[in-house]
This record gives sequence, C-alpha cells and structure tokens, in this order.
Amino acid sequence: MTNENFIQLCKEDRELDALLKYVEKRTIEECAKIAEPKGPRPCDCERCHCGNYGDAEAVAAWDSDMATAKQIRALAEKIKS
Repeated sequence: MTNENFIQLCKEDRELDALLKYVEKRTIEECAKIAEPKGPRPCDCERCHCGNYGDAEAVAAWDSDMATAKQIRALAEKIKS
C-alpha cells in the first residue's frame, strides 16, 4: 500500500466516522421526538378559570414523557464529536 493510498483510506475512515456519528445523533433525536408529549403541558391546578378539575395524572404522564425524551437526548451527548 502506498502512502497516498493509506492517507486516502484514513480520510475515508474519518468521513465515515463523522457520517455514523451524524446518523446516531439524528436517530437519537428522532427517538426523543417520539417520546415527547404531543401537546402542551396540561394544567395542574385543582380548580380555576381553565375548567380543569385536578389533572394530576395527565400532568404526571406529560412530565414523565418529557423526562424520557430528555434522557434519550442525553445519549447524544455521549457521542464524541
């Protein structure tokens, strides 16, 4: 193998690594989007002008989904640039 061939292989390897990291990060982001709640956070008041009467369960589920999405996104930070 010539020096030029070796240099070309190294360059291609770095490009492939960069592409794989990009794909990994995009995949992680898409998974996080799936885990995120699809609407705004429900009102967690007991009784107010909004007409809700104790949506604590809906709020807990929304908060849990947001926490899951945040944990998924944290995986992308572990991928070295």
